[in-house]
Amino acid sequence: MRNKRFQRATRDLARNAIDGAQQALATYSDNVLAGLGVEIRVAMMKLLLGDNEGALTSLEKAVQSKAVNLRPHLRFAPVWDPLRNDPRFQKLCEEKKQ
Repeated sequence: MRNKRFQRATRDLARNAIDGAQQALATYSDNVLAGLGVEIRVAMMKLLLGDNEGALTSLEKAVQSKAVNLRPHLRFAPVWDPLRNDPRFQKLCEEKKQ
């Protein structure tokens, strides 16, 4: 019982953090690098909540910004391991052909 309350509270905190991060994205709309950092953190929080689809959507937005080449980070950072077999994630990790 106590464990379930803890899990529920943790999920609620994470959802509140995602809401706050999405507000920050609106605030940083003119600062590409700050927005990029927030978008990656949103993806991480969604992934930790088990929302793989939401995490992939956030990562797609981050990669589209083109401010920084995220592909090496996506390829090697262990946090993204749960997504490695997903075709959408694999596509994000591919180098674009010039």
